[in-house]
Amino acid sequence: MKKTLLSLCIAVGAWMNVQAQAVIYSADFTGGVQGWATPGGTSNGAASANAIWKWDLNGSNGFYASPNNPITSATAATGFMILDSDSLDNGNMPDPSNANSAWFGHGPAPSPQQASLESPVINCSGQASVRIKFSQFFRNFQADCYVIVSNDGGLSWTSFPVNTSIAANAATGTNDLVDINISSVAANQSNVKVGFYWDGDYYYWMVDDVTVYASPATDDIRIVDVYDMEYDQIPVSQADTINFTGEYFNEGGNICNNLVMNVSITGAGSFSGNTNPALGTVYSGVDTFSYVGGNFYGDYLPSAKGNYNAVYTISSAAGSDVTPGDNVKNRSWQLSDSTYAQDVNTPNGNGYPLYRTSDSKKFIIGDFYNLPNADTVSSISAAFIGGSNLTAAGGVVQANIYTYDANASAWVLYLTSYQVTLTGAMISSSTSLRWVKFNFPMGSAAAVNGLILPAGSYIVALEALSTTSNVYVMTNSGSSLSRSFVYDDVTYAPPAGNNVAYIAYGTTSCVRMNFGHNFPKFGGIENINNLNLGTVYPNPSTVGSTITIPSATNGVATLKVYNAIGDVVAAKEVNLSKNITIETTAFNPGLYVYTIEQNGKKSTGKFTLMK
Repeated sequence: MKKTLLSLCIAVGAWMNVQAQAVIYSADFTGGVQGWATPGGTSNGAASANAIWKWDLNGSNGFYASPNNPITSATAATGFMILDSDSLDNGNMPDPSNANSAWFGHGPAPSPQQASLESPVINCSGQASVRIKFSQFFRNFQADCYVIVSNDGGLSWTSFPVNTSIAANAATGTNDLVDINISSVAANQSNVKVGFYWDGDYYYWMVDDVTVYASPATDDIRIVDVYDMEYDQIPVSQADTINFTGEYFNEGGNICNNLVMNVSITGAGSFSGNTNPALGTVYSGVDTFSYVGGNFYGDYLPSAKGNYNAVYTISSAAGSDVTPGDNVKNRSWQLSDSTYAQDVNTPNGNGYPLYRTSDSKKFIIGDFYNLPNADTVSSISAAFIGGSNLTAAGGVVQANIYTYDANASAWVLYLTSYQVTLTGAMISSSTSLRWVKFNFPMGSAAAVNGLILPAGSYIVALEALSTTSNVYVMTNSGSSLSRSFVYDDVTYAPPAGNNVAYIAYGTTSCVRMNFGHNFPKFGGIENINNLNLGTVYPNPSTVGSTITIPSATNGVATLKVYNAIGDVVAAKEVNLSKNITIETTAFNPGLYVYTIEQNGKKSTGKFTLMK
């Protein structure tokens, strides 16, 4: 099958109340497939006559389908279609060595499967705006779902992604209603086919009550998504210029003229700008189109610590819109002192397993972070969800940082933290979020320059080291972008060495980065200069050099130097009538804080050492 993937984010769960719609074709699968084709697909990469959609009355029959509830569409009692990946993989058979686990790969078509369900030919001639709507019940593990549309009788297909926001182990409602504009392929075409395409691993997708209809001429532009604020918290050291980018879609039957996007930022900083020039003509149902920062009256660089809120608004020359509520999107984030976070700091009671005792499976799970600027990482913070069959005290966990090795084309281990044994006080609940800190040894041999991370991309992940207690890292829905996780089990074992697989999901794991100016063992000491000392120099410097702090006062004071995890690495008395010096021969590369105290007055600062 030829597939052309469009960058579309389909609105799922909202059935449009369309006036004067004209039904072109419908199928409710009463009593059978009603002329739809169910060609054999692939199973674990090989052609398979068993990897197919089937007509059904009962729902999934796989090992993990319990209970095997069917879709609750309007005509579910008379039949519906299902791709039952769970059953195809394991045949509802338990593992002979573990009754609590499926017998993976021993069903009629082991995962992952690829399979299509294709309609008869539909004549859409004379219809300028064509949509498809249907009922669905989808549960996700690792699957991609598409509505597919052809205008040449099935020789080639265009794919519209659906269910992109459903996280692993999550599901839609049992009667989730989907409505998609397919005019870009089907409008004014006589040889149209529609269908559904599954590409993935485990659980199921059920569809029913499919209708292709002509929608009336309307003005209806919507914001699909915006992609500028990738994180909920950004440390001030990683602040980067925002190039405003958004995706928009013409849902209406009318041509859209002079489309303009406005962005307004308020909070710790402010900005307002419009796209320039306006986008001239956008036809109904065409590909999603994007605005990029270069079209704005300047981009924006946040600089002040605090909370920001960005409001995106889309408008056109029409001056009217049948659904104005989807013309606006909000994004909020914080410019923090030292924390890099993808999660939105709200517990949702769910989690991904690092280790689960029921089937002895071990995973490595975390989030993706991009560093525009080099900085010293001081620690990783993570939250672990407790409850029935979730995290229990006693689990031993460490944090790993992976970087991409272009030569090996793989993510490889860069830093490993100290190990932490989880106690009951460290475990979060669905209403209480507790952060556990993982510190790094300053002299880690794995670090190229101590704990200084060069600018670039990193995966920050957690690994369970013990095999006696469940450990689940908290997940956090509601983040602004789809998120990324690392995982490694017997099915997706990495190559030899420290390489890991990189799998993208739609829910954020609560794993954060903390940078060099966040010192866990003491706080509130930065930017104090009661002794009126000069600025430390040279900064940054190299290991073995002499750091100097200018002084023009008198008396004896106490100097202390702390490393990135808050340990005192040097202490001495100094004479303030002379410039203060710090010898760094015995230090490792990294970021350091110093304090100078005299008679209750204090001055502080920080410096970075490179190799």
